[in-house]
Amino acid sequence: MTGAMVGIVVMAASILVVRSIAFAFARRIVLPPLAREALELAAPAIIASLLAMGLVFDKETGAPDLSFGNDYLVGGLLTVALAIWIKNFTLATMLGFAAFTAIRMLH
Repeated sequence: MTGAMVGIVVMAASILVVRSIAFAFARRIVLPPLAREALELAAPAIIASLLAMGLVFDKETGAPDLSFGNDYLVGGLLTVALAIWIKNFTLATMLGFAAFTAIRMLH
């Protein structure tokens, strides 16, 4: 086994132990409602911030680009509008991807 493989196995084992302990005591831990709500919203907030970074900032310069020339931003806004309008995640994702592809082909 190489050093990298050993490192991966050790990291996997440590994550398994830490998560197992958390799951074992999860029923006994009572969080205040505010803390519980904050933890429930943490994952969506992280995903939203990553999406915003990918949509707003230029890939080459790293500068914010809020113009209609930003294909990622236009495609993302179209996808959000479609999702609100049709209320079907899968269909909105497929149509948004098709719209983004069409926008990229036009440029």
